[in-house]
Amino acid sequence: MQTWEYAQAYAIRTFAFVYPFYSLGALLATVKLSKASIFLCVKIALSSLATISNYYFLLSSKRPKQQRTESILMMISSPGIILCSSSFLPSSLCSSLVSLSFGSWIVGSYNWSIFLGALAVIWSGWPFIGVIFVPVGIFMLIDSTLKNGIIGVIRLIATGLAIVLSVSIVCFYIDFCFYNTW
Repeated sequence: MQTWEYAQAYAIRTFAFVYPFYSLGALLATVKLSKASIFLCVKIALSSLATISNYYFLLSSKRPKQQRTESILMMISSPGIILCSSSFLPSSLCSSLVSLSFGSWIVGSYNWSIFLGALAVIWSGWPFIGVIFVPVGIFMLIDSTLKNGIIGVIRLIATGLAIVLSVSIVCFYIDFCFYNTW
């Protein structure tokens, strides 16, 4: 990376965002693919993630099957979604992770939703995306209270903190390896 954002003096971007794609590129380089082919493979991986996440989000909704099919067809024919999802930007990845997280929340998989939300906020290096998850978090707390009382809330908070701490530790370690400083 030759941008000032990744310079050790500033360190405002996390290498945790770049590292999985670097690993994919290094793996593809072992089979002697050209740099252009590796670039296209990374774009295909990002587009595939966006497709899967948007499809999962649509399937998780409780709409009738016909409305879901219409929504899927509308999304497939939207050039903005297709072009933006393949961009190697935190915002593109966050869009996919938010869709996956919201889909998990809708089906009631709160721990998975919290994990994907933590990835979107911490791993991507975009902390302000966390505002999107505030209403979902409030709903999860209220729902846990209604279903399991205070024990459910304590369990949800403890699990959420453990998930966020785990994602943070991995991201901090990756950044430490690349920046050589805390």
